[in-house]
Amino acid sequence: MAAEEVVIGGIYISIYGMKFLVFDVGFHTENKTNVVVYRQYSGEGQILVAPFDAFTESLPNGDKRFRFTGERIFEINARKRGKRRKLG
Repeated sequence: MAAEEVVIGGIYISIYGMKFLVFDVGFHTENKTNVVVYRQYSGEGQILVAPFDAFTESLPNGDKRFRFTGERIFEINARKRGKRRKLG
């Protein structure tokens, strides 16, 4: 998977060990940036939005802030294979 992709319907784990389900990649209409829409996979299931670049960035030690676990809960369609690239 390229550095600037997220898997729609994929489960990600944060550097803090929390799991999240990615719903989609959106576009912030006011500041013209891409965002990742996701929710906590356990607990309250709060829906969250993060800047795309922050969600996909690597930290100075080389770890990803959010790492794809390989698990996929749903796929959006066969043509996109559940992946979205950065829009802008």
